[in-house]
Amino acid sequence: MNMKLKQLTIVLAIPIVCATAVMSWQGRRILPVTPSQPGNVSFATAKNALRLFVVALGRPVQSIKTEHCRQIVDPNLINTYEIPTTGKLAFSVNARTGVVSSFRDMERIDEQYRGINRTGTNRFATDQQAKNFCRQIATTLGVPTTVPMTKFLWTQEGQRRDANKAGSISAMYKTTGKYWLLGLDPQDGLLVTYSHHVRE
Repeated sequence: MNMKLKQLTIVLAIPIVCATAVMSWQGRRILPVTPSQPGNVSFATAKNALRLFVVALGRPVQSIKTEHCRQIVDPNLINTYEIPTTGKLAFSVNARTGVVSSFRDMERIDEQYRGINRTGTNRFATDQQAKNFCRQIATTLGVPTTVPMTKFLWTQEGQRRDANKAGSISAMYKTTGKYWLLGLDPQDGLLVTYSHHVRE
């Protein structure tokens, strides 16, 4: 292939790649939470799942920022309700199953990045203590006790290579077609992040 033909091929390929990206993005729709889309649970069901999740963790139930909630419909991904609260907790609820699919404690994450209220101490003396505590939280959130922990990582304070230098504990529980991933702050065992994926 000569140089001119190569250049022509590249020029013709660029619009095709761009068009594919645009079509993929256009397939994703950000909608109000009501009415619920066909096949999705109602927003009321999603809010109740959030409430049960928070209660299970033993945290106070917080008001939902209804004006910031949205319904995500994506043909390539799982449909979700995105639900932030006044207490800086961010939730995604699987719109098909009505189960919390992700959770982030944005207030604690912000404190970690800024180095606020860090004591340099750990709640757990050993890996086994941390694993037992992770299992306790996982069971509380509905992970069957028969599902094994497949990954465990404890990073000490100051050892992370990103901007967040706080310590972290992550634990994954996995079985056929689904997994749960927990992220804890080893300083006090607070659940900071959570995700649950089910293959549809």
